[in-house]
Amino acid sequence: MTGTAGLARRTSAVSLLLDDLIDRSGFDVWVAVGTSDDVPVVLGTTHHATAYGFDETVPAWAWQLSATVAREGTVVVLPHLDEVPAERRRFEAGFRSGAQGVVGIPILTPERRPLGVLCGLSRSFAEERLTAAVPHAEVVARVIGTVIAHESEIARLAWRVGDLEAVVPDGSARAVIDRTIDAQLETVRAHLGMDQVVVGRFVDGRHQVVNAAVGAGVRSLAGLSEQDEGSLARLVVEGSIPAAIADVTTTLALAAVRAPLDPATRSHVGVPLRHRDGAVFGVLGAISHTVRGDVGTRELATLHVLAQQISESLAEQDRSDAEDRAFVHDFRDLMGRGGPQIVYQPVVALAELKHAGVEALSRFAGSVRPPAQWFARATGAGHGAELELRAIRSALVGLPHAPGFLSLNVSPSTILLPDFTATLLGQPLERLVLEITEHTEVSDYGALGDVLAPLRAAGLRIAVDDVGAGFASMRHVLVLAPELIKLDLSLVRGISHDVRRRSLAAALLTFATELGASVVAEGVETAGELDCLRGLGVHFGQGFHLGRPEPLHDPQAA
Repeated sequence: MTGTAGLARRTSAVSLLLDDLIDRSGFDVWVAVGTSDDVPVVLGTTHHATAYGFDETVPAWAWQLSATVAREGTVVVLPHLDEVPAERRRFEAGFRSGAQGVVGIPILTPERRPLGVLCGLSRSFAEERLTAAVPHAEVVARVIGTVIAHESEIARLAWRVGDLEAVVPDGSARAVIDRTIDAQLETVRAHLGMDQVVVGRFVDGRHQVVNAAVGAGVRSLAGLSEQDEGSLARLVVEGSIPAAIADVTTTLALAAVRAPLDPATRSHVGVPLRHRDGAVFGVLGAISHTVRGDVGTRELATLHVLAQQISESLAEQDRSDAEDRAFVHDFRDLMGRGGPQIVYQPVVALAELKHAGVEALSRFAGSVRPPAQWFARATGAGHGAELELRAIRSALVGLPHAPGFLSLNVSPSTILLPDFTATLLGQPLERLVLEITEHTEVSDYGALGDVLAPLRAAGLRIAVDDVGAGFASMRHVLVLAPELIKLDLSLVRGISHDVRRRSLAAALLTFATELGASVVAEGVETAGELDCLRGLGVHFGQGFHLGRPEPLHDPQAA
């Protein structure tokens, strides 16, 4: 089973969902079991689970059942343990009341990655009753898996200061969180069989619907708003109406209330969205266009699970928005001061140990953000090309004083802009190297090749960065046929005493030779690494051992 570090926190809302499963299945206990650093943890249990060995740890029977499900990769039903001595011996230590059988349901992400196991125990059910509980338990497991997976996704992708190493494909943390919330809403909407599930926020006296998942043919409420006071959402959080309403047309408390945003609403279930301090800031609502006499505990339990996830996601979104506003302020200040400072790191020909050129690198004086984060943030805010072009223009100022070639970092999207080509007009292209910095796939290599072809014909060379670190860089090599291939520093670091790194570097060197390209090793920081790379026949190297980045000086001015 894949480890799920960070999921050890018990979720009371998951326990509510499992209590509802107890009522529907008639089982004696249900528990959601996961792993954290390969240690079994309780993700949620029914309220009386202590009678079956649960406190803060996972008892032997549930952990053994989880192991069986993980091994088999499917639902496991063990109906007659007394008739299966081997299985009985494995579980008997955890049984206090002579269980008849157990059921284990895999908890999977939407991509079917294992997160844990939903374990059920019955002291009396025959095989038919155990098996009959499986379909609904699978739905519950799917809901639990979805919310946990999306919680992990937010933690992984959320745009936090000091934790930005790559640009999210569509360029914003808000978009990532919105997609996550939308996926959660759709999973729960389908699970509950509702026509629409919405997230509303109270802002400046208005109730605004910010996210919605809708069924086929249903008009989405996303983007609509209404006066806060007297709205259905406000009545929910005030407790003026029931949290679950089977028929809004027969609810007396709603008789004098204006029509809801969705006039087709017949059944409604709503729960408040709260900040960590308990303050209400919105409502999670589920809407049915038909009267649903069965709405109640199940729907509320499911929405409570989701409300916790949504509240955390929106809090992260608010933090991200605040950080984005702060960045835009800092970006404008930076550009007003002329943009980033440029330093130049030597690129050394390893055979002769002589300078062959320099790479221009951006520095942001007085900033806590590292350079990679500046460029990632700028791209997310729609200013990535502006920052790249300003850095390139500043770097070109040093070209007359640079020994050998000058390598400029640029993303494929910036290369496609007319301003990029205009920036290189009149420059000695035979002395320039464009270092492709994008870490994702290029959507249109044809367009990129069309822009680069006349520049390369005039002497411009192409380098592909971070080769060996992933798919994108290797695809760049295969399609763009660069003159320089830069080995990722993860391959260079420790290469002198790691045979695997040496073997991979040697293979890439052979590959480059067959393509007619030269190899540059990045991150050379020790004499041992330098000697190893020279022994392998690597053409060029750069790193602190060979020279630190520093400004270029005009020799005539010295």
